[in-house]
Amino acid sequence: MKIKTLLPKKSNKKLAIKYFLYILCFFIFIHFMYQFLIPLNLKIRLRKKFYNTVETTYTNFLLDSSLLHDNTLPAIKLDIKKKNWDMIAFNRAQALNNWVPGIERQVMVKTNNDWVNCQLELEGGQKIDAKTRLKGRLIDHWGDDENWSLNIHIKEEKTFQGMKDFSIQHPKTRDYAVEWLFHQILKKLDLICLRYGFCYVSINGSPARIYAFEEGLDKRLIENNQLR
Repeated sequence: MKIKTLLPKKSNKKLAIKYFLYILCFFIFIHFMYQFLIPLNLKIRLRKKFYNTVETTYTNFLLDSSLLHDNTLPAIKLDIKKKNWDMIAFNRAQALNNWVPGIERQVMVKTNNDWVNCQLELEGGQKIDAKTRLKGRLIDHWGDDENWSLNIHIKEEKTFQGMKDFSIQHPKTRDYAVEWLFHQILKKLDLICLRYGFCYVSINGSPARIYAFEEGLDKRLIENNQLR
């Protein structure tokens, strides 16, 4: 009995090549339209809409995932007086205008004078005196009009999640859940890892949003990793 091979017929190969060329020509045409026929301002709007769609989809995925459906997810209310908030906004405005030619981007120059007083209110109504300033030298931390990354230092002998020095930032600055997973892997391997997670943050009475918190570098980092 002869066994027939299952090789595709030549006609099928030709048809597949034909469809492939059609699809390739279609994408070349779309690319040409985008590069040369669409005005620059429309390109910017289309690009922004695309990125916003990706970000919204990813954020909704996180919100629906078990990672953020933990009833013990901590919450912070951050109270910053107007004159201190204006100082933070002024430092941001300066950074937005500080274009560095060598690296072709805006850069923030930090000093110890950037710190301003604030107050943290944790769950249960516990209030803690602290100080804060903008976090990050590059624009991904403070370029958005609403979501600014902040460094926070607690003045008293109290802590948030065991930390006196930590930062809060929009999860997108740390690739959403990727950074959290990275630290979980480090922890499993018994390597030094930061306390990193998600929390609800309200600033000056604004609606609470999900931020990522990240431990700062101090002695508590070493103690938490049982290396001291």
